Amino acid sequence: MRKIMFVSFLVLAVGFTTDAGIVGKSGATLPDRADTNTNQRSPVQAAWEWSSGGSIDVVPTTGGTWDGWGEYFVVQVSNTTGSDQQVIEVGFPCAGTIGSEWMIWLDSTMPASFVGGDFSGTFTATDTDDTVFPPVNYTYVDVSGDGVVIPAGQTFWFGYKNPGNSGQVDYNNIDSYGWYNGAWDADGPWGRTTVMQFKANPVAQPTPTPSGPQPVPTASRSGLVLMMFLLGGVAVVVLRRRMA
Repeated sequence: MRKIMFVSFLVLAVGFTTDAGIVGKSGATLPDRADTNTNQRSPVQAAWEWSSGGSIDVVPTTGGTWDGWGEYFVVQVSNTTGSDQQVIEVGFPCAGTIGSEWMIWLDSTMPASFVGGDFSGTFTATDTDDTVFPPVNYTYVDVSGDGVVIPAGQTFWFGYKNPGNSGQVDYNNIDSYGWYNGAWDADGPWGRTTVMQFKANPVAQPTPTPSGPQPVPTASRSGLVLMMFLLGGVAVVVLRRRMA
């Protein structure tokens, strides 16, 4: 009995160790990172902060490579804040040297591929070392000047191009999708959620511009009395000059 229990424990231990470093759907692995929390977090704060990982700047516990898990990743989000929101920063725990891109589609329908977004931009991963696992260093991209406005009630898709290795967490009921073998493949059935986050603030409301006929300015009673005194004074001066 003890031997059976020992063998079972050994199998489980080996399984967890192997699973910890799997970066490809084929079972490919990478060496584990020694320190899993080395990132310098972004100081940017916003009214609406959202992450597929469940919390802002969550530290990934797993990940997937560009060629073994997903070339691109997307996730669906809904603006339930009750107001139009302008995205000011996007962030991804990732690593690598492949030129990357973020993208947002203002459509509830999943994009056919990673093209045609309503908003997009390029970036380079802060962490270039994609040979260790998992990638925990976030790349933060300032998009405050890109005019990315998400209307209230809008369901949209948000994603990025994998620069080499992407950060993930165990599946948390948020469905992310990776572009694998020419199609979107859900990460959930593989037990994972790819981490993507953004920060946004309500769009500033402009000062209302009056419309329709505007009232003609009128003087008050005290204003009329003052005007009469001034006119009277002017008349006295004029008369004195003529009589002189």
